[in-house]
Amino acid sequence: MNYFTPIVIFLVLVLTACGGSSGGGSTSGSLPTSRPAGTVSGVAFDGVVSGGTVSIYDFGSGSKGASLGSGQTGNDGQFSIEIITPDKPILIEVEGGAYLEEASGLQVQIDPSKDQKLSAVQLYQSGQPLIVNTTFFTTLATGLAEYSVQAEGRSAADAIQAANQEISGWAGFDVIKTLPIDVTDPVNRTAVLTDQLRAGLVAAGISELTRQVSVDAGQPEHSTWNSIAFIQTAYDDIRADGVLNGLDATGMISLGSTVINADTYRATLAERILQFAEDSRNSTGLGFNEA
Repeated sequence: MNYFTPIVIFLVLVLTACGGSSGGGSTSGSLPTSRPAGTVSGVAFDGVVSGGTVSIYDFGSGSKGASLGSGQTGNDGQFSIEIITPDKPILIEVEGGAYLEEASGLQVQIDPSKDQKLSAVQLYQSGQPLIVNTTFFTTLATGLAEYSVQAEGRSAADAIQAANQEISGWAGFDVIKTLPIDVTDPVNRTAVLTDQLRAGLVAAGISELTRQVSVDAGQPEHSTWNSIAFIQTAYDDIRADGVLNGLDATGMISLGSTVINADTYRATLAERILQFAEDSRNSTGLGFNEA
């Protein structure tokens, strides 16, 4: 008996079912020759961040993994990066580049040597477009997700969804999809307070808060203490224990002579938002009663 005959017949049947042919061509029933590419796009905003380096990483372990792609932000803060990967949690980081502080009008460089960055985490579906903005709020969500995975043992996917929802609940809008608006630009003047304007006013409030921290420390405005420094401090804060309470992995947090605590994020930041709303740099047309 020829024991190879049944195997040959089986292989012929399989190839026929898959659309194989002696000419090597493919049919509509063939498997795709390669994994489809998808695009991750968005805007980096701490004020519009131009010239920043955007890197995308595997976040399946709840921390930065293998690199999946990289690109740059344009003058409008926008980025668009093509990646080819299976479904997975991803981390987006923006380092370097520069932005304008709303409260002073000064340009600030984001300093990677000080571990300054904006970040976001999201679930990527292979071949599908994904919009993810990187802001103060998404950076907080990243720190919270990292804490949830590494300290509480949650899966990265569950941690990402929970963190983005929790920070969105605190902000009052979807922090991943909501693009902050530059509230110093007269083109954004409006009579209606939108989620985009709320996000922009929070950024301006952080700018005003850190401007005053600089003054209190006897330093030039937004030199050492600026918005990106505050964002990095808040990230370290929430990543340490899952809450914004003024404690990081090393203990109590301060910016200059200003001690950071839970009230900083609740009361003080709200006061600075209202203060900026009455400043001449606020070009939205909305005063403190609307903000």
